[in-house]
Amino acid sequence: MWTRWAISAAILAVSVSPAALNAQTAPAVPSSATRLARLNAQSPLAIARANTVTAEGTRVIGHSFPRSGGVNVGLSDLNGPVMPMYTPKFSEVIYVYDGSATFTDSKGAKTDVRKGDIVFIPRGTAYEGTNFVNYKHAYVTFESGPEERSTATPGLQVLHPDTLANDAFKIEGPARRHYFYEATDGVSVRAWEAAERKATSFGPVTAASSEFIIVVQGTASMTNAGETFDLKVGDAVLLPKGAIFSAKNSADFRKLAVVFDREEKK
Repeated sequence: MWTRWAISAAILAVSVSPAALNAQTAPAVPSSATRLARLNAQSPLAIARANTVTAEGTRVIGHSFPRSGGVNVGLSDLNGPVMPMYTPKFSEVIYVYDGSATFTDSKGAKTDVRKGDIVFIPRGTAYEGTNFVNYKHAYVTFESGPEERSTATPGLQVLHPDTLANDAFKIEGPARRHYFYEATDGVSVRAWEAAERKATSFGPVTAASSEFIIVVQGTASMTNAGETFDLKVGDAVLLPKGAIFSAKNSADFRKLAVVFDREEKK
């Protein structure tokens, strides 16, 4: 994934393989790491990984969060002219916290991104970044396997979960979901809201999977390990598999969730 590569290249001043990136950008943590994390540089779980300038003149500041397997979660802060073309072997979702940039794929198609955009980049999509101006984003890279089934539309895509119509969702138990992407082992990128569109609360429960969550409508609160996180539109959190948590949400609450590390069904 491009942002992970960017940080590693800044640290090492060379290009490295995707396998090496897993080792370079985020230290492995035990499965007992089950704390909810707000995705910002002030989080106690954020690990500083880079603060340097690339050969192309782009300033890169990077933080990472606890991860598992081929999944990486982190933050990138970039200012400068360019980050070179890269072809990721993992899929990636990025959430632009601030600033602006332009992504260009290998066919020359340009996508301007700015604060509030959610971008999905399927594995194998070659792209470069240019014109980073006060640019900050949170990212998650994920995939169940490069040869396994997926439903991804080829190419870089800006997702708009906040504008989905009611008929774009399907009811699954107490929830309504819209799937932007599905792969094996329960990996998915999806929008979620309560089935009856009313204020709900639940828990404590144990998370059966990890989720990279972006609030796109309404408000919510999540409590884990004695700490309550009040969430509003634009907030992003990492809910790790195995976390024991409670949650409340407003009637109009909607989130974009990247689901991974799903618990295997017996």
